[in-house]
Amino acid sequence: MATQDGLISYSGKLGNTVGYRRGKKHFNRSLPKEYNLSESSKNSGTEFGHGSTACKLTKTAFASLMLRPFKRTLHNRLSEIFRKVIRSGPSVMKGQRSVFDGNISLLKGFEFSDKAKLESIFKPSPKINLANGEIKLDFPSFTWDSLMGIPDHAERAVLSLGLAFLDFKNNIYDFNPAPELRIDKKSDFPGGSLVLPISGANELAILVMMTIFFESGTGKSNSKIDNQLYQAGAFLEAIHLRDGKAVIFEQEELPEETPSNESVPALIWSLNQDEK
Repeated sequence: MATQDGLISYSGKLGNTVGYRRGKKHFNRSLPKEYNLSESSKNSGTEFGHGSTACKLTKTAFASLMLRPFKRTLHNRLSEIFRKVIRSGPSVMKGQRSVFDGNISLLKGFEFSDKAKLESIFKPSPKINLANGEIKLDFPSFTWDSLMGIPDHAERAVLSLGLAFLDFKNNIYDFNPAPELRIDKKSDFPGGSLVLPISGANELAILVMMTIFFESGTGKSNSKIDNQLYQAGAFLEAIHLRDGKAVIFEQEELPEETPSNESVPALIWSLNQDEK
């Protein structure tokens, strides 16, 4: 800041400067120059915002399945995968792309914990089919011994599963949770299935999420083992629906670069002994 040295002092805006008083002295400072974003920056900013909005909607939809360890880095990681989906859309639409323009299947396998992967604890994978206006999840049978990384004092495993229909254009969702599945120590799960009718909206994303954690104690003394190494969750499936049918994403083919015909000069050593 500079002092006002003239005979007349002033306060307020004058041209490109602002005058103000501090104590018995008057100062002025220059106004910052106007910064205009480039068109590319504006386009990137718009799609960045779409990714954040999609992340917020998804976290809200699956709020009941969000375990405490998921929340530490979730927003940044989930926002980034949504932006990756958006960026996979047609390059000619850059700046105008949204989630439905990209490859929604990129969300499949997203891990909600940054410490433990779902498959590192629960290996069986359900088969998910979309047909006849409904989505069906078939879970295979499994035993307690097939689970991995079980805490020593665990008495049961708790599996939670939810399916959400998300409309990223209108920022609305419909969440459908399944009853929690509790597998007691040394018991088996015989297998089973879940069936849900498909929503009739014009365009939707179907996301299927599953989580697992363990409990200790018996009877009324049940308590969650609140250790992030034994809690995991992931998207088992991510489907893009349009008019009730799955959309198959077609990867954009970028033009091939034509190799240059110019010859590249070879490097030749000049040895010090040659100069003697």
